[in-house]
Amino acid sequence: MPVRAPFLHDVLRAFCLAAFARLGPEADQAVELPYVVEEHVSGFYEYRPLVRDHVQARAFWLAQLEDARIAIDELRREPAAAIFARAHGGSESSDERALFRAILLPLLTRTAEACGGFD
Repeated sequence: MPVRAPFLHDVLRAFCLAAFARLGPEADQAVELPYVVEEHVSGFYEYRPLVRDHVQARAFWLAQLEDARIAIDELRREPAAAIFARAHGGSESSDERALFRAILLPLLTRTAEACGGFD
């Protein structure tokens, strides 16, 4: 599948990396994440950290990251992002907040879940 907005890849990656550095084990405010252990039908167990609440609790500080500001500026260039953010951002007062809440925070959460945490 071709990438429709290649200019977004690098800035979204940079945002996730900056957030990982801010939230990871070397960060000043690093805390151990709660997790669940799920048993699969195959008999294997999967350790899954619960990062959503951790990310949501630190949303204010994440929004202050320079990489977050750059990512929001680049997301504004993509009309589909604004439409998605308005539809999924709830009653956010500004386009910036809607883009941050509807796109950047879920992206960060899903990336951290896929990576097994922030380390």
